[in-house]
Amino acid sequence: MDDKPLAHTITAACRLTGLGRTTIYAALKSGALSARKCGRRTLILAADLETFLQSLPSVRKFPKAVGEGGAGRLNGDQQ
Repeated sequence: MDDKPLAHTITAACRLTGLGRTTIYAALKSGALSARKCGRRTLILAADLETFLQSLPSVRKFPKAVGEGGAGRLNGDQQ
């Protein structure tokens, strides 16, 4: 049997994702992430959390690093 939880508390979602409480609550408020209530507890379904993370934009590619032929002040170019 799979031991992964079906839902996470806000605290657990923060710990699992590395995101802060403010970011999680902002995503809930904007509708980008959904949650369920069970009494006073706010629970985020594991599937919803994964979908939210997958919907975040990818990191853009950065210019070449110093010494790899990239342009910029770090390679001796003057402004």
